Amino acid sequence: MKYFIANWKACMTQSQAQSWMHVFLKSILNDSNLQQKLQTNQIKIIICPPYPILALIRPLIKNIINVELGSQDLSMMNEGSYTGECTAKMLKDYATFAIIGHSERRKYFLETDEIIAKKINQAKLQGLEPVVCIRNEVDSYPPDVSILAYEPVYAIGTGQNEPVQKVVDFKNKLRLTNQAHFLYGGSVDPDNAKLYLESDSINGFLIGTSSLNPQIFYSIVKLG
Repeated sequence: MKYFIANWKACMTQSQAQSWMHVFLKSILNDSNLQQKLQTNQIKIIICPPYPILALIRPLIKNIINVELGSQDLSMMNEGSYTGECTAKMLKDYATFAIIGHSERRKYFLETDEIIAKKINQAKLQGLEPVVCIRNEVDSYPPDVSILAYEPVYAIGTGQNEPVQKVVDFKNKLRLTNQAHFLYGGSVDPDNAKLYLESDSINGFLIGTSSLNPQIFYSIVKLG
């Protein structure tokens, strides 16, 4: 299965999200080839909007096979007096997946491997599937990780994607189980996505900037 994860980051108002969903859903529902891939578990689309948008999108995708919601983060806490936190227990009513350890969380919010491990644990306790992000070989990840996203920092939002062979070489240095899905994130666009998908070592993408335009995101997804 190929994964296509749209990470909207701190973008999109409710009205913008509604417009995005209208365009994107119209595109995928009218694409018979893509529908066949979704219904036969060849691809999975995961949309990760800001927290306030989750409840808006959930009913729109309720009956569409293999189009699901993910959170962009979650709290390392369970519940209690933690002002401003959004816990896995709160998110599980809306999302199925959770991005954890994104490089921007590590950079701007100083998240450590210890914090990320706690978040992964919280996600699993509540039945959310973690999408664990790493920047390099130093960043830690669980030995039983199911979805691992490699995002070289220099490539994120810069237009400088990492060459396919370098991504494959990086994966080969990791200790992943045969069941693990390895994703790439870093300036993915419709022009380079096909090259990555031609490699059996790469199981999809974590897409930031290119996911903000529904037509561009669709043009990447339909390559799957």
